Amino acid sequence: MKTLHVALSRTEGSNSYVQDLVKKDLQIISKSLENGAVVMICGALRMQNDVLEILEKGTLEHLATPLSDFEGNGQLKTDCY
Repeated sequence: MKTLHVALSRTEGSNSYVQDLVKKDLQIISKSLENGAVVMICGALRMQNDVLEILEKGTLEHLATPLSDFEGNGQLKTDCY
């Protein structure tokens, strides 16, 4: 079964940022990466850098695995400007 979870920071009436949503679901995201999930990040470079920093801390904390392992497996895709 495939599932898509979308986090948007520019939705009407929203004061949240993608980084906040990633922090909130960090354990779930880490476990999902461990199970083969792919994380796709699109948007501003600053947001990308913040999200990658959060994910790095999360994968180390929850899995004792550096984010670079998942990058090497093709599980992290970015399209940022």
